Amino acid sequence: PSQFGKVNGKDFYEAIPYIVWNGSDEANAYRYHYFHTLSRMFADTYCGQIADWCGEHNLLSTGHLLGEDSVRGQASIVGDAMLCYRNFQLPGIDNLCDNRDFSAAKQASSIARQYGKPGVMSEMYGVTQWDFDFKGYKTAGDWQAALADPSIVQPWDASMKAAFEKYFPGQKHPKGRLVGTQPKNAWIDTFGSGMQLIFR
Repeated sequence: PSQFGKVNGKDFYEAIPYIVWNGSDEANAYRYHYFHTLSRMFADTYCGQIADWCGEHNLLSTGHLLGEDSVRGQASIVGDAMLCYRNFQLPGIDNLCDNRDFSAAKQASSIARQYGKPGVMSEMYGVTQWDFDFKGYKTAGDWQAALADPSIVQPWDASMKAAFEKYFPGQKHPKGRLVGTQPKNAWIDTFGSGMQLIFR
């Protein structure tokens, strides 16, 4: 109740009947204020606290939001993604299954520019399956570079070999390849140089 008053300048207890029952433009306004308060509380007390801690420890807070791929998803899960993105030192997006998530890319890059962030973190190539080829990587990288301008990217589990060596010390990594790749991929030996071409 106190946060509702701080954010909106209105009395929460007077708003309850309007929030609960349908029927008027006034009810719609109170519902807007209610959900805006919830969004601000999530953005400030969750995303904001994590970002503050990261800032105090010389780290960049980054991540992506559940439901970020549509305004409807954002509204039902985090309320207002833009409020959350501004708390990240490095706003992030997630593009699973090679989906073209244009709205999240533009929202994150917009916040990065408005608030002087160093870029956008993009978790590219997740769940792209075994048959995802170099053309697919190039296409995914190109559209995100055009829309999100991801100056900092996480290209497809590139650190998995190091993680394997850390968690399975003394075990030979299969053929020194990235975990999740197969020898049948003819282009896999040049994957690293291919990623340099995409992101330069």
